[in-house]
Amino acid sequence: MPVIKSTAKLRMRDMRPSIAELKETFWPMVRRTGVGAMFGAMPGTGPTITSFIAYALEHKIPKTPEKFGTGMIADMAALEASTHSKTQVDFIPTLSLDIPSDVVMALILGALLIQGIQPGPQLITKHLDIFWGMIASFWIGNVLLMVLNVPLIGVWVKLLQVPCRHLFPSRIFLILIGVFITQNDLFQTWEVLAFGILGAPPSWRWISRWLRFCRVSCSAP
Repeated sequence: MPVIKSTAKLRMRDMRPSIAELKETFWPMVRRTGVGAMFGAMPGTGPTITSFIAYALEHKIPKTPEKFGTGMIADMAALEASTHSKTQVDFIPTLSLDIPSDVVMALILGALLIQGIQPGPQLITKHLDIFWGMIASFWIGNVLLMVLNVPLIGVWVKLLQVPCRHLFPSRIFLILIGVFITQNDLFQTWEVLAFGILGAPPSWRWISRWLRFCRVSCSAP
């Protein structure tokens, strides 16, 4: 994929993958879609587990392992394929077994219970309109995401240019405000701040070297 300078104007044809890129990403996307679907059907597995497993699996397969982890388009497309496939399949254990797979599914489960809808094996027969409404929302949501994200891709690129030393403290500050407003507890606020400092890039780099983690695999998911 050609590199586009930050001052250049993006066009729709610049964002379309070429035939060569589609051939390069097809089988990695198929493999990682299967991994995401398999782990999405398991109760209690979050997206992080799927990303790490899919990344580790793909790390053993490429024909050019020396280029793996350097920003290859096949790696990035396949990683997104595993995450997105798991997100859709997360509804299976949530609606059929009443077991949420992550925080988002827990919120959806709580919303259903508030409305008096009990998830479980009988959900499809008792609330057919809710079930097919969710299926339709998958399609509508993907179309809306494309409509909203493609025109705003320039904004997202600009956000990537913000230095981490500015972006990370800003995110921690907003999280601290949200925790204090919802909990009104200084202990939890200090707790979030402590874990935020522990997860800061300098701290994480030192911890990853100490535990001998692969730096690329830790940052990619």
